[in-house]
Amino acid sequence: MPTPKKLKPTAKARRAPRARVESADTFVSRAMSLVKRRKHEEAAEQFLAASKLEPANWRLPNDAGECYFLAGRFVEALRCYRTAMMMMPDMATVLFNRGMAQAQLGEEHDAFVTLQHVLELEEGHSGAYLEIGKLHVAAGRHWDAIDAFDAALRQQSIDARTTALALREKARLLLGPLHREAEGLDVIATLWEHTGDSGTLVALAQEILEAAKPRAARILDVVLADMPSEPRALKLRTKLTRRS
Repeated sequence: MPTPKKLKPTAKARRAPRARVESADTFVSRAMSLVKRRKHEEAAEQFLAASKLEPANWRLPNDAGECYFLAGRFVEALRCYRTAMMMMPDMATVLFNRGMAQAQLGEEHDAFVTLQHVLELEEGHSGAYLEIGKLHVAAGRHWDAIDAFDAALRQQSIDARTTALALREKARLLLGPLHREAEGLDVIATLWEHTGDSGTLVALAQEILEAAKPRAARILDVVLADMPSEPRALKLRTKLTRRS
């Protein structure tokens, strides 16, 4: 009788490879890379994906909101800030972002209340004063706006960008609806000294050109006194001279 062949042991079935689980840090890293490439909406989605893995981290929905804000998606931005506020209801950073989103959505009253709350939490928040000033401008409260811009400029923690914006907004009011030319030109001189940004001053001159040509010319003269060959200022100043 033939000897039965030994059966080879059946090979164990191979296990399916485990699905790769990505960490929150991976999503955040992708988001930061997208921000650098100005792909803000895609970056927001990555921050939200990270937030699902770290639901207690208020910074992730806040960062997503900032990206949506930069993408012009203000409704989505506000939704993200609300999520962050559920974790950190008295965080000035989140409240400030929320106030700016509310302002962009035309919710001026709510924005004003939110920004006032920011100042209650952080009295020296220059950005909140700046945004409150803009709300006053939109409502036609020009002198209240000037007070708010001055308050922003008095804060020791104010950064260069906020300083430039506050000076520009103040000059715009003084040279425009308030008709305070001498004061406005003083602010222009300060703005020029602070930034040296000819583009900002040329843009401001163009903005008020039709309403007040002499004032526009004087703004350009501030630039040309230091940079007589600055092409944009020189071109616009020459055009004004021909018109007069």
